[in-house]
Amino acid sequence: MGNKINVDISKLFIPHPMQLFIFGTYKENGDANLGLFSWLNFCWDGELAVMVCFDGEKLTKESIKKTNIFSANIVTKPLFPLVKDLERGDSRQLTDIALDKGSILNVPVLRDSPLNYELEVKRTIFLNGSDIFICKIRNVMAISENSCDALPYSLKEENPVIVSLDSYFELQPQNKIGEWM
Repeated sequence: MGNKINVDISKLFIPHPMQLFIFGTYKENGDANLGLFSWLNFCWDGELAVMVCFDGEKLTKESIKKTNIFSANIVTKPLFPLVKDLERGDSRQLTDIALDKGSILNVPVLRDSPLNYELEVKRTIFLNGSDIFICKIRNVMAISENSCDALPYSLKEENPVIVSLDSYFELQPQNKIGEWM
């Protein structure tokens, strides 16, 4: 084992970095609801899909359960002040946030986010204390001037915010170290 130690995972041990997203739904009164989440990844369910895990009870989760639709908007450094507002539960600032409706689904999308997903829940897996939503990607919107190599999104140009343990970081992928197959 060398110099390794056993880690107590009961203290919410999540060491690997995760991209930060703001999920968007509409409340029953039509107002936008935005929530901060990072437990999003991709899976294959007959097609490329998104899987999202929610622990506990949250307004965003309840809204998704009712409508089966939401947006996932990637967070970059210019959107970071909104992250801090959402952490504090300060929804007063939402009136200053530029929101659009999705192109396909009736979900709020952040205009200043360089990458927006419009997602529809296809299947829910119920766990002890959390739910996993397997989602069909109904639409993706990306800022065209920052795309590269015919891809709709450039990590180098957008520099998404990532979270690991208790801190936020800029990805800053300035030094590419290789190509994927």
